[in-house]
Amino acid sequence: MKISLYGVLGLVAGIGMLLLGLMTMPGDTVKCGGRVMSRGDTCTTIRHGRATNRSFDEQKSKDGRQSVILMILGPLLAVGSGVVFLGPSLKRRRAPAYQPPPPTAHPANLPPPPGHTSPHPPPGPYPPA
Repeated sequence: MKISLYGVLGLVAGIGMLLLGLMTMPGDTVKCGGRVMSRGDTCTTIRHGRATNRSFDEQKSKDGRQSVILMILGPLLAVGSGVVFLGPSLKRRRAPAYQPPPPTAHPANLPPPPGHTSPHPPPGPYPPA
């Protein structure tokens, strides 16, 4: 049950990452913190007390890189989770194990053809008297 739950969650997360990557792919608009940038603007972000300044082109490149990473990792996560989720059911669908064909009659056990007599006399009573 846990494996199938993780498989479904990973599948949904992977598809979500792919869609997010497609939606955030920078086109004509470049955003900095939700605000649209224009040429000549500078984007300043502060993380852990450090400020980072990026030009319009640098921010566009960064946004594109993030989108590509999402579009690569999303399908990988989805496929991996699909294998985890569907793996057990695929094992059950394997072809059955090899079974030898039924035994055929040996020439010694075949009755003689019609009109011919057997070279061996019929067996007598057991045990012999």
